[in-house]
Amino acid sequence: MKYILRTIPLIIVLVFTLGAKHDQLIKDMVKFDKAYVPALVFTNQNNVASAKKAMHALQTAWQSFKSTYYTYTINDPLWQTNLDEIELRLNKAQEMIDGGNLTVAHNMLEAVRWSFQQLRARNQIDYLMDDFTMYHDYMTQMATLGAKSDLSDTDLADLENGLFPQADQLWQKIEDRTQDAKQFGMSSDEFVQFENLIKTQRASLDQLQQAIKNKNKAQIKTATQQLKPNFAKLFMLFGNFDGLQ
Repeated sequence: MKYILRTIPLIIVLVFTLGAKHDQLIKDMVKFDKAYVPALVFTNQNNVASAKKAMHALQTAWQSFKSTYYTYTINDPLWQTNLDEIELRLNKAQEMIDGGNLTVAHNMLEAVRWSFQQLRARNQIDYLMDDFTMYHDYMTQMATLGAKSDLSDTDLADLENGLFPQADQLWQKIEDRTQDAKQFGMSSDEFVQFENLIKTQRASLDQLQQAIKNKNKAQIKTATQQLKPNFAKLFMLFGNFDGLQ
């Protein structure tokens, strides 16, 4: 019994130590993403000069992250494989930016966040940006459908029974954890803007839900095309754009 009692405090210490280490990992993932977001934005905008600056900052952030976490103690045989994959994609993006091909560079950078999302999901690392990544996927599919000249019955069924419910569920999750955005060092004004944009996206989703229910194709088109511009403003709040524009 005495042995058991002596080991309990040790177990508690180990749990808190591992938890603290996990917290630091998330903080360093935030640092990476603050550099990652501008590179993704500028390649999407086809802004070569700013993309080059942003990519330099991103590569610096990546080397810092990799040097700290490549040998991170975690029970995941694919951890280093994922990090190697991320580095290959970052280097390919760098090559494409240097060559002026920002479209391919952007696609490479898009793949980076999916690699991180899979890594975190596999290791039960809860991270706000992953919810945004998954929501973005459904939102983009809805916007693509909404942009069609004429929605078919199959398109309407896909929206009503698949894409919209998934997107709506993810957005509800984001709405429930808006305070997590403060991890990204937003100012008070930026956080107010963040919350307002969250509400604007909700209003567009509610409008889309009603349009889908009524099978009103014109309103579906309008609502789906409102989603991406608002989301882009939200996404930019996660990045550090100082000195890049």
